[in-house]
Amino acid sequence: MGDFHKGIRGVDETGESFYAEECFIGLLDQGWIDRWGSRHPSKAELSWYSRKGAGFRIDHGLASPMLDERISSARYEHSVMQAGLSDHSALVVEIVD
Repeated sequence: MGDFHKGIRGVDETGESFYAEECFIGLLDQGWIDRWGSRHPSKAELSWYSRKGAGFRIDHGLASPMLDERISSARYEHSVMQAGLSDHSALVVEIVD
């Protein structure tokens, strides 16, 4: 989990500025599962904004298939950014035993 500074063009950004997009896609192709994206395939969510106001989803949580089965939910907590505690929204992932 963390600030990957990567995503998929046209999906995880409001513009077309990601470089090395194939590195992130390569992780998904190796079997890692985007915890938030797999649960919200038709929803756009942005976790960071540039000084120019462009929005991006660059904070990701990737899981192996075995761990992904134990994840009950994944969501972005925007109040962290809105309160000025971070310049990113927090990704909250709940794992059940």
